[in-house]
Formats: sequence, structure tokens, C-alpha cells
Amino acid sequence: MSEHVTKHYPNAVSFDHFFSMIDDQLRGAGFSPAHAVIGIKQCRDDCNYTLRQYIFERYGTPGYFSLEVLAGLPSPGKTAYAALAHHLKDAAGQGPLILLDFAHIGFDPTGTLGKVARHGRKNPGANCGALVGYVHAMMKESYTIDDAFPADKDPEMNKLARLLEPYEQDIKTAGTKSFEEALKAATIKAWEISRKIQLGDILSVKGELHGHPVILAGGIHVNTSPPEQEDLIVPFGEIVLLHE
Repeated sequence: MSEHVTKHYPNAVSFDHFFSMIDDQLRGAGFSPAHAVIGIKQCRDDCNYTLRQYIFERYGTPGYFSLEVLAGLPSPGKTAYAALAHHLKDAAGQGPLILLDFAHIGFDPTGTLGKVARHGRKNPGANCGALVGYVHAMMKESYTIDDAFPADKDPEMNKLARLLEPYEQDIKTAGTKSFEEALKAATIKAWEISRKIQLGDILSVKGELHGHPVILAGGIHVNTSPPEQEDLIVPFGEIVLLHE
């Protein structure tokens, strides 16, 4: 693991470690991970392909249900979760739903937080681009949400900024140390808000789950850069099992 990552996130773990914790909890409750359906709420950034690919390989699923939005934060809405519920296996109460929720942040080859080297591009770029853009805009004295992110032209960013609005001062305070600290604060807060929203969304369609257990897990997906790319996960919150 890169010393640059451990400096900021000493509790970062490998994909194998993180998903073993999920599978162990499912087995302990009497359910098989092999029968799981996966739902992922994360940023649609192409850098997150490593996590998508890992899930395909680990669970042998033909795919996963995408709940992807900018920064993994705004809710895709009740209808999206109802649709996900309709993808569960036929046997009521048997196949678990693994509901994942990730914010993400990158490190470029020099260890700079908030940037990542993308395949096919000469220079590193912002990561998470949505949160980097939000923090840069929000730190300006002239900032207003509607000027920076007009709802009619930039609806996801407008919603993201409004969800983070109550925490602007906390992010600015972190930013007195460095931009990296402001970005870290915004990323953690984005995940905390997202988890709360996602829990409410899945509970709102509880009647359509037909007894299937739901496991909620997530944190920050750390995007690393080639050539020594090994993405990691910083677990946040508890792994929560919902079952009647």
C-alpha cells in the first residue's frame, strides 16, 4: 500500500479484505453470497471500473444494478430502488441484496490527493471531479449555489451542493490547512449524507423486497494511478444487515 494513501487513510483495506467482511457477515446470518444481487451507488467516473470489474469476478454475476450519480451523492430516487428490488432472485427471503455506497478520491503517481492518472491521458486529472469542482467553487467569496451550478443546466451538481450546504463552514475550516483537507472533509461528508439517504430509500420500498435480506456497506473508494495501481477501500460506518 502506498505511503501516500496510508498518510491520509491509515485504515484503507484491499477489495478482498472489504468484501470478505461482507461475505462473512452474510454467512454468519445464514445467507450465501453466491446468491447475492449487487446494487452500487457510486460516482459514474470511469476510474471506478476497478470496483465494477472486481464485483463481476468475485460474485460471478452477469452485472450489477447501477445507482450511479455524480460523487455518489444525490439519490437516484425511490423508483430506482423499487426497480432494484424487482431484480432480486425469485425465491422469497433467500437471495441477499448487497447494497454498496461509495464516495471516491484519487491519488496521482506523485501522491497528490484529489488527482489521478487516467489511461490515455498525459496529465493527471481531478478525482472525484465533481467534489473537486464543488470545493473549488464553494471556497470562493462570491460563491452561490445557483450561480456556480444552475439547476436547469447542472441539476446533479446543484443538488449535490444543496446537500452539502449545511456543512460548508466545516469544509472551509478544514480548508484553512490545505485544499486536500477540504476535499477530504467534503468526501467524508458526502458519504455520510449518501448513506443516510440510501437507508431511507431502501426502507421506502421494504414491501417490495419480499423478505430478502439487505446488507449495506460502503466507504471511500481510493483510486490509485498506473503503473502500480491497486485501488483500496476506506470502510466507513458499520456493515448493516437488514432482515425481517
